[in-house]
Amino acid sequence: MSMQWRAFCSSAVLLAGLCVASQSFAADLDMISYEPGAPVQQPVEVGSGWYLRGDIGYNISSRVKLQAETPFGNGSQSFDLDKNIVPSVGIGYQFTDHLRGDVTFGYSKQSFDDYDVEVRSWDMMANAYVDLGNYYGFTPYLGAGLGFANVRYSIDTAYGDYKLDDDYRLAWALMAGVGIDVASNIKLDIGYRYGVIEGADIASMAGITLSDKDIRSHQLRAGVRFTTW
Repeated sequence: MSMQWRAFCSSAVLLAGLCVASQSFAADLDMISYEPGAPVQQPVEVGSGWYLRGDIGYNISSRVKLQAETPFGNGSQSFDLDKNIVPSVGIGYQFTDHLRGDVTFGYSKQSFDDYDVEVRSWDMMANAYVDLGNYYGFTPYLGAGLGFANVRYSIDTAYGDYKLDDDYRLAWALMAGVGIDVASNIKLDIGYRYGVIEGADIASMAGITLSDKDIRSHQLRAGVRFTTW
């Protein structure tokens, strides 16, 4: 047997052995079971956009125009209301980085300057805001609100305090201000609000009807927004 034939036979035996070993190793791999890996935990978002708010407003200017209709003619006069504190609370939602909305409840009690007449109002407003971007922790915004107010006048007379019937009216407001980052879930809110409560009849007797045209106010406001969950 020649040397070439022996080398060929040796190579063939070696290749055959490698093939058998490879098939056996593959079979062993098939018999190994693999457990599926544990699911990857997604990070949990802290805070979903809901927030609570509380504000204190200061009426720097308020004015109402009263009108009287009588059998002998009509007349009107405008009156300034005293400066006062206006508290409010609300709940809101941050829809996007630039759009949010809230519902607020407020209370105001004012007297006519130099007259023993008082006007009290409760209001509920649905407000929408456009946040104009965050700049080093400061977020300027513009907003508008629409809702209703419950209004009642009372007159202090020599015979006691006379309360006129209360009524519900349309109310609206325009706002501008800035949110200031205090913590990751707390913002200080400083702003201005122009508010209007639409007019209505407030008393009628002996052929005389008394009404107000509207109640307009300019407020400076400060409050806190707290992201809750």
